[in-house]
Amino acid sequence: MARFIMYAFALIVLGTGSSSLSASEFLCHPNSVSDDVCERAREIEDEMRPQLPFTTADGTLITRISSHDSTVSLEGRWSWSDAVFKDRLLKSGLTLSEFRAKAAQSTNEMVCSTEVLAAFVRLGGQFRYKYSTEDNTTVVEVLVVHCE
Repeated sequence: MARFIMYAFALIVLGTGSSSLSASEFLCHPNSVSDDVCERAREIEDEMRPQLPFTTADGTLITRISSHDSTVSLEGRWSWSDAVFKDRLLKSGLTLSEFRAKAAQSTNEMVCSTEVLAAFVRLGGQFRYKYSTEDNTTVVEVLVVHCE
């Protein structure tokens, strides 16, 4: 939604004539150094794809990666079913909302503590993570759009 508002603002300020930015140009060059963030997203995808699947430090199996415009999307799968996840959640005393908030914080910290990934986000790129159980129930989706 924020990107849509920024795009609408850019159209109003820059006008809609032939010299205005296209939607793709706006998404791909949202930074002051005119670096093509969409090209960087494709480079990250190309670099990580041969490593798939791989397991993260917390045991999540990353199974897919793709890029679209300035967003790199990754899909991760946990090695337990939805029923096991719900049982673990109940035993932990966390609500699903609390778990999702913790997952978002953890994912953001992971991306932002990896210098190359953080630099991509600071240039205007985004990382979208989708975490699912082994029986393909999506538990949480996280969008990382900001690093300090």
